[in-house]
Amino acid sequence: MSGAIPLPVRSSGWPGRVRPWLLILCLLPLNPVLAEEPVPVTAVPLGSLLMHPQSSAPAVVVARRDSLLSAAVGALVREVVVRVGDRVAAGAPVVVQDDRAFRLEVVRAEATLNELRVNQGLAERQLDRARTLEAKGQASAELLDRRRVEAGALAAAIQRQEAALAAARLDMDQCRITAPFAGQVVERLAHPGSWAGPGTPLVRLVDTDAPELAARLDSDQAAGLSRHREWWFVRGDGRLALELRVLLDVVAEGARTREARFDFRGQTAPVGSAGRLEWTHPVAHLPPDLLVRRDAGLGVFLLRDGRAHFLPLPGSQEGRPAPLPGSLDPAVERVILAGREGLRHDQPVVPEGGE
Repeated sequence: MSGAIPLPVRSSGWPGRVRPWLLILCLLPLNPVLAEEPVPVTAVPLGSLLMHPQSSAPAVVVARRDSLLSAAVGALVREVVVRVGDRVAAGAPVVVQDDRAFRLEVVRAEATLNELRVNQGLAERQLDRARTLEAKGQASAELLDRRRVEAGALAAAIQRQEAALAAARLDMDQCRITAPFAGQVVERLAHPGSWAGPGTPLVRLVDTDAPELAARLDSDQAAGLSRHREWWFVRGDGRLALELRVLLDVVAEGARTREARFDFRGQTAPVGSAGRLEWTHPVAHLPPDLLVRRDAGLGVFLLRDGRAHFLPLPGSQEGRPAPLPGSLDPAVERVILAGREGLRHDQPVVPEGGE
């Protein structure tokens, strides 16, 4: 064929512009990571590792009302009506003091009051007569003013004496010390024949019918207490269910703790019982030994599509369980256990057993 155009031939024997080093590059992998050898690991379902951490704090059962009944007036103790262990109703007498001196004071105050009232009657009649005479022009205005002053002074004296009589009766009544509420006598400090001045302790009365639990919590425990729903008082003979009544806003200066008060939800414990307050966190947590540290912080390695996926857990701390993020499905995710120490994010892995 006379019209054909011959192909150019290089002296190296390779057609066109193809070079041997280009063929070598074509044979190399484009991504070095794809050629990385997978690391054997062990992975288990996330749901099988979850835990609900328990917290606890020392606690003691206290009475809602615990009163040390004291004398209000100074007098000899005539009778101690109750003994230690007695249960008394509200308003029942517990100690009786000698009230004879106060009775005499009441009689004296009544007599003085009666005398003042008699004089008041006379002063009012004299005032009426002075008004009549002054109207007829037979008495001066000065006499009328004097009668008014005398009547007013007697009225004021009667008011003072009425108050004195009421105070005397109150002192007499306070010689009979009664229970302010129903409870049990736990201490008897008074004895017949002894002198009891104002403020002298006589009997300690404790309301044992509706005790409550008092516990002191540190700042971390107090901050998350309201998120829980179940609390228990644990002591040697079992566990008793509780209900949170109040978490005090006041922080103790020395210990830097806050006090919480709980009501019993059924069976109660005796006042003074000591034990521990326990509660379970409602949110599932990852055990602390699963956490590993990488540049992004503490987290866990998950097995996803044959690769190790590092999931950071913000806020987690060394040695403490970490709350499970709400984005994770415990039934789907698998956590890498064995072999996670040297892993990095997106590294190829192969589960042992051919998973």
